[in-house]
Amino acid sequence: MATNLKELKTITQHKGENEWSNGIEEKQDEKEEDTEDKEAEEGEENELDQNTTNKMGVEVEQAYCHPDAFIPPTKEDEIQAEHSFRKRLAERAARISKRDKMYKEFVERKSAECCEPRIDPNLDEHERPRLEWALEWIEELVNSIETTVLSNVDLSALVDYNPKAPPTSLVPKLPTIVGDCKMVDINNELLLLFVEDAVNELYRGMKDHKPLRYQNAEIDAELEKIWPAHQPHSRDTRHPMKDEYHKAEAEYFHAANLAWGTHHQGVWIPRGRSLRLNSEGDLVGPLITRDTKGGLKGSSEVKAKRAEASRIFLGKIVDTEIALAAFYRAANPKDFCLAQKHRARMYKGLDLQTYSPLQCHTAMARVINKSVVNHKDRGDSRRSMAMWTCFGSFGGADICLASLGETGEKVSFLPDDGIMMRACVIEHAVTPIVGQRGSWVFFSHTKDMTAKEAQKSHEKQAKKKVKEMVNREAELELIRNYQKSLQLPDNSKKGRETLLNQYKVDYVSKNPRKLCKAFILKRKGIRALKNKKKGTPAIEVEELQSRPASLFYVLNTSEKKRWDQGHIPFQRMSRVKKSKSSDSRVRKVSKMSLAT
Repeated sequence: MATNLKELKTITQHKGENEWSNGIEEKQDEKEEDTEDKEAEEGEENELDQNTTNKMGVEVEQAYCHPDAFIPPTKEDEIQAEHSFRKRLAERAARISKRDKMYKEFVERKSAECCEPRIDPNLDEHERPRLEWALEWIEELVNSIETTVLSNVDLSALVDYNPKAPPTSLVPKLPTIVGDCKMVDINNELLLLFVEDAVNELYRGMKDHKPLRYQNAEIDAELEKIWPAHQPHSRDTRHPMKDEYHKAEAEYFHAANLAWGTHHQGVWIPRGRSLRLNSEGDLVGPLITRDTKGGLKGSSEVKAKRAEASRIFLGKIVDTEIALAAFYRAANPKDFCLAQKHRARMYKGLDLQTYSPLQCHTAMARVINKSVVNHKDRGDSRRSMAMWTCFGSFGGADICLASLGETGEKVSFLPDDGIMMRACVIEHAVTPIVGQRGSWVFFSHTKDMTAKEAQKSHEKQAKKKVKEMVNREAELELIRNYQKSLQLPDNSKKGRETLLNQYKVDYVSKNPRKLCKAFILKRKGIRALKNKKKGTPAIEVEELQSRPASLFYVLNTSEKKRWDQGHIPFQRMSRVKKSKSSDSRVRKVSKMSLAT
């Protein structure tokens, strides 16, 4: 059983903020900008370790999920981690051996009901054989786990406002949850379920069954040969690649010729979009992830091989996926049925297959040899529960739950263990790794799982479109006034700047995404001016406000490279090359001729 479970009474709640209230998204967007600097300052602590006393009077030694700097493990650290890993596996084996007696009683009861241990004949060819009563056994196992009611927690009052999850949160130094654990809120809504050796329980009673962690490691290695895990996207706040810690971690594993990075396989809805129905009543919005289609870089042949390997991979991981889903079905049948229907809607018409009715998530993530900072999965539905397992041989890699209890909680997470949680409202992180570890996370990256969520999402999109139209009209008016005072550029440095500004007002104002970034930068510029001089003359602020937001746009890396080479920064070079082939004239930017 889990230790210190009775001490878990509260989850940190953000008073006054209710995710279900009207207009919460707009308030959160405004707070996100205003609190960025404040939270960064609050996140800086002088001490790495702290001691905190909980209500029970027990002193708990705490530490950050991640130190400030990545320290490469020594050979001695690796040997110690391997020894600790084997010891933890042996201790887990002793704990779960108590299930043997429970299973024996379960079989005797089924035999008394004239049920014989037969293999389920209704399985798909991709599903591993299991006994007909396997799902009933999972239900009995889940019901045997002690339930902890967090009496001061209401799921509907928890928010998924991501910046409220500071990456430097403190957690206990040692694991506080060792063993099966189930937590619910005041309304008996499931928040978290942790089961040791979960992925093998669905196949209990099958002869010659081997722990799935060995099979999972082989399946993952096969995909890694063809389609290696890569660096996460720069905008993924769960994997901040601008952080020196993660840069050093990547360099360490790459230097050792070991895999490092992430993959996202399956179907999802990109953030900022929502589901909608077309004229034929089909959903529009779900997209097959880029990794499933072979990625962005590489030749067409290479991408095709990667895409084929991804599809084979998705078919082979079904054993693990449905083994975890069986616990989802037993612990939270209502949300499980909702997730099943949602997957069916999302996969309709797409070139991906569903191999088992137990599959209930739309996507999965491979996280290889990578620690993860404290965060919430803001893109998930609050009615969905993410579930994951791991494989490999490693030390560390505990799961931190900084928002649970008074001092936070840390879960001892070993290969074949399974955990489910409402990842969009519960902060979670993975501590640094010593050794080699792979993790598979199954999730549904969508805000439109329920009718209420879909309605809110559509309303938000409608408001966003109206706001974009109003902003663009205001921007065009500012641009017209700006162009009246515009002078012709020359070859001087100032002339180049004038020409770049002209390109900005021409291109940025027509691109909603770039214009949105420009408006954010403009607001930050005005706020910085006011903070710099408390008594800033109103005329200076008005002058800044009268400038088009497009002028505040900052070129990204590709655009800056094109501009430095003398090309139009917002025109892709592929289009320039096409123009060269059809027209003998060189398409390089001539400052004076373009201005004329």
